[in-house]
Amino acid sequence: MPVNFLFIQVQPEYNFVHSTQNTNNTGNISSNIGAASLLAGVGYGGKFIGSHYSYLVLMIDLLNDPNSPYRDPYNNVLPVFRAGFGFYLKPSKK
Repeated sequence: MPVNFLFIQVQPEYNFVHSTQNTNNTGNISSNIGAASLLAGVGYGGKFIGSHYSYLVLMIDLLNDPNSPYRDPYNNVLPVFRAGFGFYLKPSKK
């Protein structure tokens, strides 16, 4: 990349959802659903004061699975925001 604080991220996932619905008439109704997702997006990250870093990334699901947790009830794409921070356990000595 031409700048060192931007990055591209691709993240494949397979999501499992188990749902149980309690109904008065028929008892419990259970269902198991699986959905594949391929999240892709762009992010910003940086190193701050020595050995700490943080990042922020915006991704969307590129697959068209209606059971994906990253889709609304009309199968429209929902944005996925992820953020994090960390520190190096053994920082390099220069």
